[in-house]
Amino acid sequence: MVYHFRVILFESVKMQIEVETEAMHTFLDLHNVLQSSLGIPPCQMASFFVSDPMGRKKLEVSQVEMGQGKVSCRFMRKTRIGDMISADKPFIFYTFDFFNDRSLVMELTGINMEKNLREPMVRINGIESQVHLIEEIMGDEFTSRNEQQASSPGYGVVEDYYEIFGDIEELTV
Repeated sequence: MVYHFRVILFESVKMQIEVETEAMHTFLDLHNVLQSSLGIPPCQMASFFVSDPMGRKKLEVSQVEMGQGKVSCRFMRKTRIGDMISADKPFIFYTFDFFNDRSLVMELTGINMEKNLREPMVRINGIESQVHLIEEIMGDEFTSRNEQQASSPGYGVVEDYYEIFGDIEELTV
């Protein structure tokens, strides 16, 4: 059984993105194909959120296993798409950049019972693509933001040490 999704990317309304995935594929399979097809940097944490028809997020499918908590959370590697998505729950929010609050919405548009896929497939403007579109859509802003985060100094580097803590001799006396 193949699920057909229409992707809504808020950065560009002119891009038409379609995703097809087998019900037996995991959310990790879908995450990997979205990353490679849309050029999302693999260093970004990502989660899927299954929502009701009103758009309220009901369940998180996370890249990291969270354990048991108050919020319903599943692990991408173990959760199959067919177990979470149905005509009653047709929307998935895919958050691929938590720091900058960037996500896309996937809407279930159809289910084909006769077709089978080996792996999820992404079509952009009707063409199966491996192009890095996120960078093209966002322009230099997206790449410069990611490069800036990667090149920022690590924790523990304090330029104004003496202004914050004073002289070491004062602390030891």
